[in-house]
Amino acid sequence: MTFVKKPRPHKVFGKLAPTAIKLKHVYSHSSICADAGAFAEANKEVTLLFAVL
Repeated sequence: MTFVKKPRPHKVFGKLAPTAIKLKHVYSHSSICADAGAFAEANKEVTLLFAVL
């Protein structure tokens, strides 16, 4: 198993308030993570963000 260092969420969300996060921000973060090779984590985080927001 190889370890993939995925980007931190603050690279996309910055200092946005949770109420200011839009769908485009979530998909942007997902795309960055997928490009880094962290496909499964990206999908799980999108699912979590949809549930929370």
